[in-house]
Amino acid sequence: MGSDCESCHTTAGWDRLDRNRFEREFDHGTTDFELEGGHADAPCSACHDPSASDPDIRLAFSPGTHTRSYPAPKADDCLSCHVDIHDSVFTERAGGALCDRCHDQVDWHPTTYDVVRHNDGSTFVLEGAHLATPCGACHAADADGVPPRFRLDHDRCVTCHAEDDPHDGQFADRACDDCHGTDSYDVARFDHDRTRYPLDGRHRDVACAPCHALESHPDGTTLRRFRPLGMQCTDCHGEPQ
Repeated sequence: MGSDCESCHTTAGWDRLDRNRFEREFDHGTTDFELEGGHADAPCSACHDPSASDPDIRLAFSPGTHTRSYPAPKADDCLSCHVDIHDSVFTERAGGALCDRCHDQVDWHPTTYDVVRHNDGSTFVLEGAHLATPCGACHAADADGVPPRFRLDHDRCVTCHAEDDPHDGQFADRACDDCHGTDSYDVARFDHDRTRYPLDGRHRDVACAPCHALESHPDGTTLRRFRPLGMQCTDCHGEPQ
């Protein structure tokens, strides 16, 4: 801390500090941990008070410093003091859980993790409309304040979009992207010949709606019926006259 003892102490008593003046004037840059960004605005007690109760801070102090007015915290990296709110999701990444790979000290948000890094480093490549989807739509925080979950153990459309399923489970055995693209929810591709009822003759020119009509439900919702449907002529055309 330098050799000028009077910058902290007075001759009236070695253990007497003008804490307000000291904390206001002390140059933290003379230590091994220069304060930058949000750290510069943090009160001294946030890092130097063993009784601090902030749930996001987990302090560990260097041996032999506990009796000091300002015990020295161990600060090898961000996680020396800060609780890993990501629950070790990133510890397995190359380089470990280094907070400054995504965050800086000026402000925790926004992060520097972008679409390019998402597509290079994750198992779910963002395409189409997913490119414009806010991160929180998939990595949502719980209502109880639980931080967002970044490790998602699924990559099937229905896992996220089950509540948006307009087919009410008719295609539970099929993946959404068998028919739909990610640019929009319009049908991007569908080969009716892969179904139990290949279209031939005049059926090839019939629009989808006459066979796959809308059904009204008691709760006011509507559903377009794709299956099961009858496969006999009379199922659609009635009894022959």
